[in-house]
Amino acid sequence: MTWIMTATGRRVDFLRPDVNEITLSDIGISLSRVARFGGHSPLKIGQHVCEVATLMMMRATEQGMSEKEIAEAGIVGLVHDFPEAYCCDVMTPLKRLLGTAYSDIEARLHDVIVKRFELEGLFEKYHDLLKWADFQAVTEEARRYSLDGKYVSEITGELEDRPHQWTDPNAEAFLSDTIWEDEEDRQYAVIMTFMRLMLATGRGYVLTPKTTGIPGTSVDMVRETTEDLMPMPPILLSGDVYF
Repeated sequence: MTWIMTATGRRVDFLRPDVNEITLSDIGISLSRVARFGGHSPLKIGQHVCEVATLMMMRATEQGMSEKEIAEAGIVGLVHDFPEAYCCDVMTPLKRLLGTAYSDIEARLHDVIVKRFELEGLFEKYHDLLKWADFQAVTEEARRYSLDGKYVSEITGELEDRPHQWTDPNAEAFLSDTIWEDEEDRQYAVIMTFMRLMLATGRGYVLTPKTTGIPGTSVDMVRETTEDLMPMPPILLSGDVYF
């Protein structure tokens, strides 16, 4: 057996993923539950992707991009880890050891997700911006939650400072240290942010009951819903809000 059953009853095959089995609701549910750093960080993937999306929109704004481009950058930041709704979050050192056994599966899932939501070309367009934002979010997370620069002393048994191995302790921080504790808040943030950004890029027509997995989904429904969004938990230290 090479497939899994999702929370809403879809069947996703790792070897031959079917674009019609991908839904936004499944992705939102999963990412609101799956932990980062193999569970050694308190964050869930749902919060991480919102952080990356925000960082990309912040930098795109600073670079003078158009409103549509800023929203497109946000979509790329949000979607970059959508495959992990199906293949989990594998820590980078383990991912390197697994090699193509994992990366091929992740790539297939990425391709069908891009096709499902008609996002062709966006990852190539915002590749450099995504690379910066993802690394920024990951390294800030590691520093915040003692995943680098700390180690348990063999003598005292207490957590002590150690030289940082892969993060810069003096690097500028942009993200708040708020942890989104509520699963429904994380799910809501992923789903509604995606819908809002899709509208902003002229891709609202993609949002249907089939693609979202949410009955009654239409452009008008999404527009009415996103006009009265619940406030998102704080993401940036500056307090600036991009969605």
